[in-house]
This record gives sequence, C-alpha cells and structure tokens, in this order.
Amino acid sequence: MVEEQNAAETAIDAFCEEHLEFDQVRKYYIERCMNRKAYDKAIHLLEEGKQVDKDLRGLVRDYSL
Repeated sequence: MVEEQNAAETAIDAFCEEHLEFDQVRKYYIERCMNRKAYDKAIHLLEEGKQVDKDLRGLVRDYSL
C-alpha cells in the first residue's frame, strides 16, 4: 500500500520497521533487504522473526528456509 503511493524508500523502510509484528510485513521487508543486497539486515530480521514467532512453527520454518 505504501509502495503504491510512491512513498520514498526511507518511508517504506520506516513503515516496515514500525510494523514488524505482522509476519507479512516482516517477510516483505526481508525481501526488500535481499533485493538491495542488505544481507546482514535480512539475516537479523530472519533470526529475530524466529525468536518472536517461536510458537508458530510454520513461520519459524519459513524464516529458516
């Protein structure tokens, strides 16, 4: 939604950072990081996601893949 409004890259990143509790936002942000070759940030988000969502096996599996 934010992307469709032609928001600045920093605004999109800020939106993602503020809404990481939603797995779809986290996955989208990880993909953005990977596309920009920000691998350290993507790895951090994946590891954090595994901790935050440790009770949700499906998400932990997704983050592990």
